[in-house]
Parts: sequence; C-alpha cells; structure tokens
Amino acid sequence: MEQKAMLALDMGASNGRVVWGAWQDDHLEMREIHRFENVPTTCDGLMRWDMDLLLGEIRTGMRKCVQEGLRFQSVGLCSWGNTVGVLDSSGRLAFAPVHYREQATDAALEGLYAIMDRRALFERTLFVPMSIQPAVVLRYLQGRYPETMRAAKAVLMISDLINYLLCGRACSEQTMAATSGMVDMRTGDWDRGLMRRIGLDPTWFPDIIQSGTVLGVLKPGFLPDILPESLPKVIAVSGHDTASAAGVLPMENLEESLYLSCGTWSCMGCRVDAPVTGTDIFVSGATNDLGTSGERHLRFNHTGLWILQECRRWWNERGGHLSHADIVAQAEASEAFIACVDTEDKRFFARGDMPQKVQAYCRETAQKVPQTPGEIARVVLESLALRYRYSADVLSKLSGTRFHCLHMLSGGSKNRALCQMTANALGVTLFAGPTEASTIGNFIQQGLSTGEIERPSSAYEMLRQQGEIVTYSPQDLAAWNAQYEKALRVCVWNIKR
Repeated sequence: MEQKAMLALDMGASNGRVVWGAWQDDHLEMREIHRFENVPTTCDGLMRWDMDLLLGEIRTGMRKCVQEGLRFQSVGLCSWGNTVGVLDSSGRLAFAPVHYREQATDAALEGLYAIMDRRALFERTLFVPMSIQPAVVLRYLQGRYPETMRAAKAVLMISDLINYLLCGRACSEQTMAATSGMVDMRTGDWDRGLMRRIGLDPTWFPDIIQSGTVLGVLKPGFLPDILPESLPKVIAVSGHDTASAAGVLPMENLEESLYLSCGTWSCMGCRVDAPVTGTDIFVSGATNDLGTSGERHLRFNHTGLWILQECRRWWNERGGHLSHADIVAQAEASEAFIACVDTEDKRFFARGDMPQKVQAYCRETAQKVPQTPGEIARVVLESLALRYRYSADVLSKLSGTRFHCLHMLSGGSKNRALCQMTANALGVTLFAGPTEASTIGNFIQQGLSTGEIERPSSAYEMLRQQGEIVTYSPQDLAAWNAQYEKALRVCVWNIKR
C-alpha cells in the first residue's frame, strides 16, 4: 500500500503547531514543521482571536512542508472550544471571533437565565452551562451588533470555521458542537428547540457530522504552491482537542478510562455507558460530553497550567528570565504543603498579576503566604494535583466506577513534578503521555479515515512500544491524604464519600 502522509493542525489556545506525519509498519513518524504563538488581538474594545494570524501561520506551515519536499494527502485540525465565528450573507467572516476570556460577554448571562435558569438548561441538554459558552456570546453579539446578527448566514464553532476557510464546506463536527452547550447529550444532536427558546436562529447551525468525515479538498487558492491535482483532503477529525487527545486511549474498560488532558486547560474525563442525570452532576461542576466515536463521557474543565503560564509571563515581563523548566526546578526545591489554593476560583481565570492572586488567596484563607517564585509554583502545582484528586473522586461517584489508573495526556505530561504529585494525590498509577496526544489522536482519525490503520487500540500499543508512555507510581500517600483533607476544608470542596 502506498504510504499516505498527513498534516495535523494543532491549534491550542496559547500556541499552535503544524505537524507532518505518516503511519509506518511499526511506528508513527512525526515531524514538527512549524510552531507559533496564538496571540489574541483587540478590536472594537473586545479581546478576539486573530484569524488572519492563525490562517497565515497554517499557510506558512504548509508552505514549509512543500519546500522540504514533504507532500501530504490529508489535513486534520483540532482546537480549543467554546468559540464561534459568524458568517455574513455572502459566506464571509462577519468579524473576528470573540475570545472566551473576554469578560464583557458576561453581560448577556442575566438575560439568558431570565429565559431559562442554569438548572433548566442542564435538564434540557444534560450539559452543565458555563458563562463562556456560545449561547451567552451569541446573545451578547445580538445586542451589540443587531444588524450584523440579523443578516448572519451561519454560525460555526472554531474548528469548523477554520475547516470552512480551508475547504469551503460548512459543517458541525460532533465533539466540537458538544462544547456549545446546545447539543442534547441523549441524542448527540442539536437541540434546535432550545435555540429558538433562547432567541437564537436554529438555521445558523449546520447539521452535525461524525468525526472522521471527509469534507472535501483544500481550496486551490489557499496555497498556490500545491498543484491542483495533488490537493489534500480536509478531514473533520475531532475538532475539540480534548476529544482528540482522549481518542488516543483504549476505552474498552471503564476502570481504566480516567484521563487528564493537561495544558492551558486541564480536562479530566472518563467514559460512561450513558449520560448521567440528576442533581449530583448538576451541582458537581462536571458535565456530560461526547467522545471521538460518539461515546459518552463525563468531564471536568479545569483552569490548568494557565495559572503557571500567567505567573511566568508576569515575572518575565518584570525582569525575570525564567523558563518553564526553571520554574519546575525551583518548585521541586521548595517546601512542600505550605498552602493550597482552589485553582477553580474565578480570580485565576483572568489575566493579571497571578503571583499576587495566589498570595492573596493564601492570605484570605489564613495560610502561610508563599513568597518566592519557587514557593508560588509549588503551591500551584500541588493545588492542581489536589484538585485532580477531588475531580477524580467526583467522577468515580457519578459514574459508579472505581478507577485503577490515570492517563495524563498532552503538554502537562512532560511536567515530571506535576505527574508525580498527581499520582501521589490520587493514589493510583499514572501513565504520562503521549505528550502530543491531540496531534496523535488527529493522526489516528486521519489514518482510520484513509484506511492506514484499522483500530485506535493498535496505535496506542505502538506508542507504548515506542516509549511514549512513562509510568509514575504513587508515593507518600499518608502525607498527601492529609493535605487533601486540608484542601477539602480550605477550598470548600464537598463530596459525599
């Protein structure tokens, strides 16, 4: 069989990558072609995603491939979620998509909840509402740009939007649609009646398609360097990067399905046989979700390594020269358990003086206040691990499954301190990797679509044999259990155990 090479467009909320790959007999060959920062812009007083920048970086990555003689027969893209693009009557992007960290859109919450409160929205879809979800943003845009929104032709989730700009076909891939909060988790389809009730036009949203659908070929004009006869297919892999990352894992056994995709966001989830209903999940902060093959998941969205990223930015903008490795090393050398913070506290979501926010939380909760970058980083890393323990306990309770291990995926799996702390906090074996989980999941789905691989589990076993998976065994269980009990009190986490 002729080798079919692929291109993965991995669009993270903080940075993006263009990666070339090809499935060989006994391994996946990958080469990072281009890496870039995803820097938001400001337009009309709102923080937005810079689509011109992102499309330009994708074009640069493709051009580098061509210049290096690396042809590719298919392209797949995954990205962050909770972002929409509005197309005007001519099919052009009406304005740059609003960033999910733009707090002005919160003004639309009151009007939405006046129509349907959070519990009613949850009962309708079994997806727990969040302030950053598209329903809120779209209602805000209706108020701010009424004429533009009345003339809108379509609304596309962010990965679907970029796919549309690449190949011209508008669709709604299932895992990305699920992040909108307007998909019924029972059916896996849009709840168009809900859209009408909350004042959104249901015709804006294209029908939902399965992950792995071939959308068409790259527009001839997107990259003139590629000859028309060799235009690659554009495949709608799992648009949501968390789903793409989790798609790397074998999910047959529920006891081994607990995963944590760790990056700017940390998304912890597990597979379930059917959507979970009732008060417990609504008050827990977890939500139902869809996986790569349409399977049902339970999932938490965590603030994640964003807190440390912001600390580093703040320190370095004021004369520091700290790499991520420097911060981890200083954290490992600092005293353990001097304090803990609730990493889900709203103050940690927004940009700003993150070190001061950590110190203020400790001061307000009558704990020792960390002073040095190492101490602050240690508190953040330990607190993330403790929050993961709490979330794993909640997921176990909601699903009725006792988990035997945790799969830690994506960039955070390179952080050896966080991996060991998380294994310690949960008291289970942690399998770290693959680091490039969302990219590999992207390649798995492209390979399944083109027939290069037969089943996802064979790919995971191949990765294990390549040494992509590192095992961490839990240590110091008594000390970590004691700190967890403290965190439950300090952070006011409540779980009936």
